[in-house]
Amino acid sequence: MTGTAPSNGLATDLRTFLRAPGQRGVSGWRTWARTLVDGQDLDTGDLRELWNVILAFDQALALRVRRPVPLADPAVIVAGSGKESFKTFNVSTAAAILAAAAGARVVKGVSASVSAVSGSADILSLLGVPTVGDPEDVPRELDRRGLAFVPYAAFCPVYADRYDGVFSSLTPFSFFVPASVLAVQATAFVYGVADTRVGLAARDIAAARPDVPRGTVVSTVLGPGAVMDERAPFGLHHRADLDERRVATSVFRQPAMPGAWAVSVRHRGDHRANACRVVAALAPDGPAGCRASAQLAELNAALILWEYHARRLPETDALARVRSARQEGRAAALLRALQGRPEGATRRAH
Repeated sequence: MTGTAPSNGLATDLRTFLRAPGQRGVSGWRTWARTLVDGQDLDTGDLRELWNVILAFDQALALRVRRPVPLADPAVIVAGSGKESFKTFNVSTAAAILAAAAGARVVKGVSASVSAVSGSADILSLLGVPTVGDPEDVPRELDRRGLAFVPYAAFCPVYADRYDGVFSSLTPFSFFVPASVLAVQATAFVYGVADTRVGLAARDIAAARPDVPRGTVVSTVLGPGAVMDERAPFGLHHRADLDERRVATSVFRQPAMPGAWAVSVRHRGDHRANACRVVAALAPDGPAGCRASAQLAELNAALILWEYHARRLPETDALARVRSARQEGRAAALLRALQGRPEGATRRAH
């Protein structure tokens, strides 16, 4: 997706918005992006043009994409679009820790919240878990803990300065940018998008990052106006699996969402409550009210572990392994290690 000079109207529009100083043009940018997403006629060619504009605008990102940070061993990129209409607690943060506790090596993108109360960066800060400020330090963190939380802006500082905080709803960039900017030599990605066009997202990430051979994009529709950017055990689950530039899409019809489940996994009203939910989802014996949260984290962690093992591990076995990592206390122990706390020490987020 690199090396082609953008020439269509979308590219011209985006260049104009990116170059506008300060807040000038932000309202127009929001309207433009919303119109494109709602129009339902986005295609890979459109998004390829937009990606080329972003690379031309942010030379640091362009260099990173051309020369991804080398990793000695397999690793999975984990990212999400956010901006869901059904907002859960920070599931992907818990899932990344759980997958790493089960043996995967995970590079997880983080940011502060725009469309919800708490973003992953907000949660990690409250829990005392450091993020990796320099992408060159990612290999060291993976060797230490099997997990690196990296702010997206570390890879795309110029673009992030213009984009961050502007959009509270889905944009064309939501389909591919979060996973694509994490420029490390990963073997796979797991990406959640709050839209049913998962095949489009998979194709666009593949075009932006042809060096990553495999990946999975997930989305779940729980009901009218209720879409989440994660895999869930209820509702209509949309999925796209990429394998060497071939994309297979599928839709799974699952049971209707129980009301009690929805209450348990919903995003909370402040950082501390959302951090508590992440901690409880990793606990070996969390309270009964957090079992749905733990199961949701396990389901998404299993997908990360499945990709980490190059899909040679059956998904049912991957789920069993991440569940064991939680029940045996390895996930909670990893969280303590990430916080720099000795074994057996406790820190309450509430």
